[in-house]
Amino acid sequence: TKIVLDKNSDIEVNYFKNKREIKFNEGRAMFYVAKDKTKVFTIKVNDTQIKVLGTAFEVDKFDKKISIKVKEGLVKISKENNNKYETIALLKKEDSLLLDENSNILSLNKIQTNKIANWEEGYILFNNTPLQEAIKQFSRYNKIEASFENYDISQTAITGKFQLNEFDSFIKALPKIYALKIEKKNKKIKFFENWCLIFFIHPSYYRKE
Repeated sequence: TKIVLDKNSDIEVNYFKNKREIKFNEGRAMFYVAKDKTKVFTIKVNDTQIKVLGTAFEVDKFDKKISIKVKEGLVKISKENNNKYETIALLKKEDSLLLDENSNILSLNKIQTNKIANWEEGYILFNNTPLQEAIKQFSRYNKIEASFENYDISQTAITGKFQLNEFDSFIKALPKIYALKIEKKNKKIKFFENWCLIFFIHPSYYRKE
C-alpha cells in the first residue's frame, strides 16, 4: 500500500495485525491500497469512514468539505451514528463524492480518472471552475489573500492547466484571457472587472450632403 500526501496534509497511521487504520486530519492524499483480506483498510475523516480492500482513490478534506474520488476498485462510505456506521454510498471507478462536514452527501458525480490527483504530477486542472475556488486551490501551496470587486467577478469560470508552483504566471495570464483587472500588493490580490467601452454610431445618424 502506498499513500501520497499533498502539501500541508496531516494523517495518523495505525497498523495492527488484522487491520490498517488511518485518521485523516487535514489536507489531501492519494491512496493506492494493496488488496489484503486479512487486513481491512479504513480511513476516518470526522464522522465519515472509508473502507476498502484493494483500490486507488483520492481523499480531500478542505474548506469544511470532504471529497472522495475513485480511480480504481470499490470504496464503501459510511457515516457514524450512535457509535455505529451506516453505509451512505458505494463508490466505483470514476465516482466523485462530496460530503459536508457532518458527512451529509452534497453531490455524487462522474469524473475521468485522468483528472484525479493531478497535483501528484505538479499541476492543477480547472474546468469552468469559479475564480474564487481556483484561488482557494492555489492557496494550498501559496499564501494568498484574495478579494473581489463583486460576486460575479468571484464566479468567473476558469479553464486550463496550471503548474502548482507558478501562481504568478497564472495571475499574469488571467487578464489576457478574461475581462479581469488585477491589483497586487505583496500577497494581497484584488480582482476587478475590466470594462472595455465601445461606441457604435448608428448609420441613421449620418446625413447625405
